[in-house]
Amino acid sequence: MTKHVLIQSFDRPSLEYSFQIAPDLPIGLLCNVEDDPVSTCKNMHLAAYNPDYSSLLKRPEVVKQLHDIGVIIFVWTPDTPDDWATLKKVGVDGIITNKATILQGWVSAVKQMERYGGSDYADDIIDMPIAEQVIEGNDAKVVISSSSASSKGVHSFVVAPRNANLAKLVLH
Repeated sequence: MTKHVLIQSFDRPSLEYSFQIAPDLPIGLLCNVEDDPVSTCKNMHLAAYNPDYSSLLKRPEVVKQLHDIGVIIFVWTPDTPDDWATLKKVGVDGIITNKATILQGWVSAVKQMERYGGSDYADDIIDMPIAEQVIEGNDAKVVISSSSASSKGVHSFVVAPRNANLAKLVLH
């Protein structure tokens, strides 16, 4: 189980106690970016440093500094495609969000776009399913759809360049 568990908390004494009783379990600190995050990570034996995303964006160099000492960075709680794209460029390892399902679709779509070089690869695609929600950012939009108007669950996602013709994109 130790390979599938990460203990994380805002409470430093709890993390220190966790390390004392189970030093093989990785721990992560939820925080804002501090003056010296490298020292914090070393002193607390952190495997993960998980700052508020807005504080990290003020000091993006922290990502490289922590990666250099083997610490991963999961940020909390960006909820928009623009923020996710910015954080991807900064190099974070993961995102803690209130929009997990939408983020999952965004990640899948970004991987698909990277695979196809970001080009408009769907010129020959027919009817687009019913779009239930479109989230537009500065550089991209996320479309969430279901297979029918009465569907309760999210069926599919797509991320497209802001100016893309959504009717040409496959949502399945």
